[in-house]
Amino acid sequence: MQWASAAGNQTPVIFHQAAGLWLLSLAIGRRLFGEAPWGSKIFPNLYLMFVAGTTYYRKSTAYKLAERIAREAIPHMLMPTPGSPERFQEALAGQLPSNFDKLTPTQQARLRQALPFASQRGLLKDEVAGLFGTINKRDYMVGMKDLLMELYDCPDYSDKETQAGVTIVENAALSILGVTTPAGLSTAVSDAD
Repeated sequence: MQWASAAGNQTPVIFHQAAGLWLLSLAIGRRLFGEAPWGSKIFPNLYLMFVAGTTYYRKSTAYKLAERIAREAIPHMLMPTPGSPERFQEALAGQLPSNFDKLTPTQQARLRQALPFASQRGLLKDEVAGLFGTINKRDYMVGMKDLLMELYDCPDYSDKETQAGVTIVENAALSILGVTTPAGLSTAVSDAD
């Protein structure tokens, strides 16, 4: 937090603190948990969204500093923005993308390194309202909202049937960090959301 507050000295400290907690949750995945009195395991995965007006709060500064640390220290723990619920499930299940053989050796190595943590990675979304807008307005994203809510509970096992067959996601602990404005969020979600 000291480093981030010095680098992003116009950003509220609470954004740096939240970004640090998100980085910690990403690094931990499912390797640490709290035992709830009702018999459930509580994992440290976080879904965080920095919502503030443009420019004044410098929310993107905290986001970009966290992204920089993640990309330098644990790049294999980051996953691409989902293009569809089916492809997202496949990535969480550890299935390599269909264009894997066309990627650079460095990119292929990163994806191979991610396989043991496939469902415990993090998603960074600079304009997260766009993702919400897509979920609510595009037919090919039907089911994404339900999938994200299901994953927040860190299920030990989840299976879904897709056009490609059954996709099995095990030991999930997805963490999401996003940034948006109140105006962007208001156009992307409804009162029902």
